[in-house]
Amino acid sequence: MNTFSDCFSFNIVKRKDTKARIAHLNKLKNIYRVSKNNPNTLFIIIDASVKNNIATSVTHICKEQALITKAIYHTMNISPTKVELFAIRCGISQAIHINDITNIVVVTDAISTAQKIFDTSCHPF
Repeated sequence: MNTFSDCFSFNIVKRKDTKARIAHLNKLKNIYRVSKNNPNTLFIIIDASVKNNIATSVTHICKEQALITKAIYHTMNISPTKVELFAIRCGISQAIHINDITNIVVVTDAISTAQKIFDTSCHPF
């Protein structure tokens, strides 16, 4: 992280602003369209939720429009933030073991949680 801190970027969109949301989705589609021809780019798509005190995390890892792996985790008595952090961590951990990957795009609806990974004052690891 210290070595590559300038390589991380976060794209935040206001969900309630329809125009901003559409522009953001178009930007994401463009990133995907360009990267699908680049075999060195990997997409990690994450969704996690907590219902009835049971957390479910789903992670998809895709390369060149092909699903490489899908992971589903369930746990109890955990906060939504920790579920999202766990899902992001697992996705990135799996991605770094794939050969010749130079770009990793993480798509999540919990961007504030993702930013905590890079803030060592509140998340020391």
